[in-house]
Amino acid sequence: MKPSQYIFIALGGAIGTILRYFTYESYGSTSWPYATLSVNLLGALLIGFFVTFITERIIPNPKIRPFLAIGVLGAFTTESTFALDTYVMIHNGKLYSAIIYLLVTIVGGLAAVSTGIRLGRVRLVRKESS
Repeated sequence: MKPSQYIFIALGGAIGTILRYFTYESYGSTSWPYATLSVNLLGALLIGFFVTFITERIIPNPKIRPFLAIGVLGAFTTESTFALDTYVMIHNGKLYSAIIYLLVTIVGGLAAVSTGIRLGRVRLVRKESS
């Protein structure tokens, strides 16, 4: 990887981190980890879309994919917070909530990335004016 790609990844990471922070702030304090679930599901949808769109629909620029996939979306999503949230639920005796959270995050993430990939492959059709 070229040194300039590291700069693009770092810039993307800064953007993703700020977007995640704003997402958490918009939810405020809740007893269920809605913000973490939101960023992880949205991130899965977006990574499926952008990686597919970039690699299959446009000429891949070697800086765009690392910027978006590793930088922006890597910093936006958060496996570690997901793991911590799950641990805290289990530790606090909320096993049922933890199981629901695990299933919604994992199955929802797979569905979101699959949807993103399909959206990335959609061909936009222009109507010709007569």
